[in-house]
Amino acid sequence: MSEEMIRPEIRALIQRGNVTPEETASLRCNSWEWQALVPAMNDDAFLAAMQHALDNCFTTRRRPFTTYNEAVEGLYAPELIRRFREFKEAVEAEHDDQEACIQEQQDQIATCQAIFRQMAAAGKIARNPDGRINNCALANRDEEKNCQMCGGACPDREAFAFAKQIADIPGPGVYESTLY
Repeated sequence: MSEEMIRPEIRALIQRGNVTPEETASLRCNSWEWQALVPAMNDDAFLAAMQHALDNCFTTRRRPFTTYNEAVEGLYAPELIRRFREFKEAVEAEHDDQEACIQEQQDQIATCQAIFRQMAAAGKIARNPDGRINNCALANRDEEKNCQMCGGACPDREAFAFAKQIADIPGPGVYESTLY
């Protein structure tokens, strides 16, 4: 019965998903369509629809709320919306920070790779028989940040990820703190 009550254009929105507040603002839906449309809304559209519904619930706002319905409409649902908005904003801010950090790391890697290619083309980089760069700080048991080759963005980083691995590399200058 409910499928018959949903118009094809609303069904298309539901199937597509990620329905925006701009799209829902212009819709004139019946109850069956709204019920089917809510799960397809993005967060902003859902919040706008929830706020619209709450704004139209009360004829009078008495406090304290004396029934469960009054408490849900006047206390719990508005608090839930407030917390959801704060959480959403925090997640979006963290996501933006992560994207900026990833972009910065990609830029550093690209710069390091370009410098590495230039130095290799100029014959300034040689590798040891085991494949490591012969003048790499990690290969010489120094801290990665002190590397004169890559300045801390080592293309061979994975080979030196753990102190035990560094301690097992033969040669002079092994730090006592890296031995087990």
